[in-house]
Amino acid sequence: MNSRKKIINGVIVPYNLGINELQTMLLKDLPSFTVSCAVLSYMGDNESLQILTDLLKLSDLCRRRLAVEAIGNHALGKLASKELLCSLDDKVEYVVRTTCNSIGKLALKQAHEKILLIIQNKKYESYTRKLAVSCLNAIWEESDFPLIKDIFYKETSKEVVSEVAYLLKSMATKIKCEEIIQILINSPISRNKIWACELISMCGPQIYSSELEQLISDKDGHVRKAVSRTITAIS
Repeated sequence: MNSRKKIINGVIVPYNLGINELQTMLLKDLPSFTVSCAVLSYMGDNESLQILTDLLKLSDLCRRRLAVEAIGNHALGKLASKELLCSLDDKVEYVVRTTCNSIGKLALKQAHEKILLIIQNKKYESYTRKLAVSCLNAIWEESDFPLIKDIFYKETSKEVVSEVAYLLKSMATKIKCEEIIQILINSPISRNKIWACELISMCGPQIYSSELEQLISDKDGHVRKAVSRTITAIS
């Protein structure tokens, strides 16, 4: 799960060090802490995971965030599901964002309900909610569709809507492709129309001839090219 980086932030990563030496590095400056977390995540055993989960109790938000990131890269990271769920409640959104990323990497289904709450909670910044939507890609449940569809139509943040559109496109093979095509093809966003064309080629083109005809004259040249490619593909 975790690739070996030779250098992080200008510091050579010491993969040859033992646990005791790595723990000593955790007490030093942030660059040393960072590379120690990287090595611990690469070790992939229970002892290294326990050390990383203990770091989530630190008062330093940067170190908490780095520990969360390392757990997301750890081969046994799913065993820290309880601790990662707690990190979703961190008072610092910087930590919450990294937790969303780690949960997505680990496909941690236990976090599903909390991720949905973050997506809907406007107290979080748009970027945080966008990352929560991205995380949902890995822990998607079929029952999520009505909520995500509603967010697509009602959400005011462009970056959240953009990520929702990408999520819908990604889920087209898992839920009704036809309904997602209708959502995207009627969007004012050119990228969404292009994705709709791609899905038409993949999911069943027969019933979309009228929609494609309307898009042939779209003001965006990229959309017109996508329509042309789709018509050629399904002809």
